[in-house]
Amino acid sequence: YDVIIGKKTTPTPAFETTFKTIDINPYWHPTAKSIKELYKHPNMIEHYGVIFDKDHVYAPPGPKNPLGKARLNLEYSVKVIRIHGTSQPELFETDRRNYSSGCIRVLHIKELVEQLVGADVDWERSHTIKLDEVHVSVQ
Repeated sequence: YDVIIGKKTTPTPAFETTFKTIDINPYWHPTAKSIKELYKHPNMIEHYGVIFDKDHVYAPPGPKNPLGKARLNLEYSVKVIRIHGTSQPELFETDRRNYSSGCIRVLHIKELVEQLVGADVDWERSHTIKLDEVHVSVQ
């Protein structure tokens, strides 16, 4: 699968972990660091469809959501690293592959998820799929 990894300032670390769930049409809840970046670049708030309500900051599922159509919920706790889709497939048309904040963005996330699940997935609604434990090794 074609992937995008972390940029020089926020590299994707090598790690091994497992996961048991995949979120389909996930909500994105930015980290405190990401929220500071959003305030520095207000155009990104609209770009990602971010909503600020009185208690939460999030981007709902949809074409602007930076997680794309799916997120693999890794049990890797050293940093907040995820494997997920993307709202910016045009980045895969460049020679560079280091644009993320450390996460691994997968171009064809639907194909990957359906391969892992072993069946068709309902891509129309937001839900979580439970799996037997899957091992992940990132080098």
